[in-house]
Amino acid sequence: MFKIDLRLIVLYLQVCLAIGALRAEEAYSRQQDGFEVLGTRNEFWAIEVVPSLGGKVISLQDQISRREWLWSRLEDRSLKKDPRFGFGNLMGADELLPNLKPETLQGHALPDHGEVWSSSVDWDADLLESSGVLKTYLDLKVLPLRYSREISLDGAMVRIRFIVENLSEKKIPFLWAWHPIFTVKAGDKMYLDTVPPEFLVVGHPGLGQVSIGDVITWPGLEAGVDLSQLSFPEIPKAGIKVYSDSPADGRILLSNTFTGAALTVEYDLGFLPYLSLWLSRGVWGNAHHLILEPTNRASEYLSDETEKLKSSGWLLRRERREWEIRLTNHSVRTSAEPASGDNFIH
Repeated sequence: MFKIDLRLIVLYLQVCLAIGALRAEEAYSRQQDGFEVLGTRNEFWAIEVVPSLGGKVISLQDQISRREWLWSRLEDRSLKKDPRFGFGNLMGADELLPNLKPETLQGHALPDHGEVWSSSVDWDADLLESSGVLKTYLDLKVLPLRYSREISLDGAMVRIRFIVENLSEKKIPFLWAWHPIFTVKAGDKMYLDTVPPEFLVVGHPGLGQVSIGDVITWPGLEAGVDLSQLSFPEIPKAGIKVYSDSPADGRILLSNTFTGAALTVEYDLGFLPYLSLWLSRGVWGNAHHLILEPTNRASEYLSDETEKLKSSGWLLRRERREWEIRLTNHSVRTSAEPASGDNFIH
């Protein structure tokens, strides 16, 4: 006769309870300022998105160093909707699709910074509940494109998978760029293991040493900026935006020498061969922040003639393209208190 081992049953029930508790802790939803906020978290990360704000990532919290990596113009991180880019929720991380600068292309009026950020996106409630994956999706109106994104936690890594699909029978130009606004605090540094040879200046508020179209080299001291130190050494209020080829390993490290907070950003070079950097101190949102924009185009305009022969900036008929950005937590615990304004999900 089959003999039941009670110890195995007890162990099995304990594992089931542990898995159930883990799942309940990982995925959640809450209300803030009239918006539904979706979240997932583990021992390394807590990340939140708002579907009705284009799936904006409003929070990327490091559970080890207790740092909120994503900047917000408002100290209370309150949420609101505004049809003008930069006037509503100047915070967090968006995606720019299918364009950056507003223009008219093939009879289509393309809005400022694209369509996604100002749209309400659908989301997969079952997937969030069952596996803690934040999946959002949208069919664009200005161009026949289908767009989806999945955010999942894999230990110390946040995996963000993006899919864009051409629903038409025609070849379509498109621009995609990640647009995370990272906080910059005292002691922050940026490292590139493989530094691109040159950076093209496309914006330089407050910097008189350079002009649009100039080429500078890392870390940009000739322009009055030190990108490695995320600072403007002799200018109290300034900003700069540059384009370059992506680092050859597709990897950028941000770290803080005082708090031990550190993360790497890694992405797929085959789909995102270019990188734009925007560093600002006081000239946008009256704050110090950094935007890292891996992108498929080295121009802010879809109509740019120099982009016509580059396959990365076009979708063929019915083409489906998929890529990933990975954020890895490298923080170490220190006794330092988080800087003012940092938040932590308990």
